[in-house]
Amino acid sequence: MEYRLVARDGTSRWFQEYGVVITDAIQKRRYMYGTMVDITDRKGAEA
Repeated sequence: MEYRLVARDGTSRWFQEYGVVITDAIQKRRYMYGTMVDITDRKGAEA
Protein backbone atom coordinates (compact mmCIF):
# COMPACT_ATOMS: atom_id res chain seq x y z
CA MET A 1 0.00 0.00 0.00
CA GLU A 2 1.22 3.52 -0.74
CA TYR A 3 -0.01 6.60 1.06
CA ARG A 4 0.91 10.17 1.93
CA LEU A 5 1.22 11.49 5.49
CA VAL A 6 1.02 15.19 6.29
CA ALA A 7 2.88 16.51 9.34
CA ARG A 8 1.58 19.24 11.62
CA ASP A 9 3.93 21.73 9.94
CA GLY A 10 2.27 21.00 6.57
CA THR A 11 5.09 18.98 5.00
CA SER A 12 4.15 15.68 3.44
CA ARG A 13 5.98 12.38 2.95
CA TRP A 14 5.04 9.32 0.89
CA PHE A 15 5.32 5.82 2.34
CA GLN A 16 5.04 2.29 1.01
CA GLU A 17 4.00 -0.36 3.49
CA TYR A 18 4.26 -4.16 3.38
CA GLY A 19 2.66 -6.49 5.91
CA VAL A 20 2.30 -10.22 6.52
CA VAL A 21 -0.02 -12.04 8.90
CA ILE A 22 1.54 -15.08 10.59
CA THR A 23 -0.79 -17.96 11.43
CA ASP A 24 -0.39 -21.11 13.47
CA ALA A 25 -0.99 -24.73 12.37
CA ILE A 26 -4.79 -24.32 12.46
CA GLN A 27 -4.69 -20.99 10.59
CA LYS A 28 -5.42 -18.89 13.68
CA ARG A 29 -3.83 -15.45 13.36
CA ARG A 30 -0.92 -15.14 15.75
CA TYR A 31 0.82 -11.88 14.86
CA MET A 32 1.64 -9.49 12.04
CA TYR A 33 4.89 -7.93 10.94
CA GLY A 34 5.87 -5.53 8.21
CA THR A 35 7.93 -2.62 7.00
CA MET A 36 7.31 0.99 6.15
CA VAL A 37 9.58 2.63 3.55
CA ASP A 38 9.83 6.37 2.80
CA ILE A 39 9.34 6.72 -0.99
CA THR A 40 9.06 10.53 -1.12
CA ASP A 41 12.09 10.88 -3.44
CA ARG A 42 10.70 8.27 -5.84
CA LYS A 43 7.31 10.01 -5.96
CA GLY A 44 9.04 13.30 -6.72
CA ALA A 45 10.99 11.72 -9.58
CA GLU A 46 7.79 10.23 -11.01
CA ALA A 47 6.13 13.64 -11.01
